Amino acid sequence: MMTDIEVFGGVSAVGFIVAVTAATTQFGLSRRYAPAYAVLIGIVLLVTYTLVDGKMAMPDVAEAVVLGIWLGLTAVGSHSLVTHSGRRPDAPVDMV
Repeated sequence: MMTDIEVFGGVSAVGFIVAVTAATTQFGLSRRYAPAYAVLIGIVLLVTYTLVDGKMAMPDVAEAVVLGIWLGLTAVGSHSLVTHSGRRPDAPVDMV
């Protein structure tokens, strides 16, 4: 089974996770927990998508969990790349 990672009418799931995580940090979620929240969104998104698609077998759900983790981590990395790409090489990096 291959889970389709383009959901919501063709909108990429990674972009959706980045947008939802950024929105929640704007409304009060601590930036410290944003990466964990992005991974959680990825897992919930893919498991829900798999179950709604009618695939109830355990290997399908396990694959959805792994792909959800992958999507969440990809979203975190993408956001970090865009956030820190404009910095000077000698500027200090804020890792929090």
